[in-house]
Amino acid sequence: MAIADPYREQARADLIEQIAKGTPHDWFNMSTSQLLGDRTPTEAWQAGDHEAVERLIDQWYAEAEAHAERRRNDPKFMAMLERRSEELDAKRAEADKHRRSA
Repeated sequence: MAIADPYREQARADLIEQIAKGTPHDWFNMSTSQLLGDRTPTEAWQAGDHEAVERLIDQWYAEAEAHAERRRNDPKFMAMLERRSEELDAKRAEADKHRRSA
């Protein structure tokens, strides 16, 4: 899969490197996948099934992007983020005020 974003490309390469030398305790090895013949990503990679692992990684990215898009288009979620951001800004301003007066 061609990736236009160089940061994404690096993140994907780093993930593949982690999978290649993974352990059962790594988050990506906590379960098996039917896409990998009911193996963990590390088991599949070490067995030489690199294309299947890369397809799984691409699926993870696609699912994450779809979830983010749903959130971006959810007005209640976006309003909650805005409210929390304003609350944090107010707390920072108050903390700065106390630091300057100390």
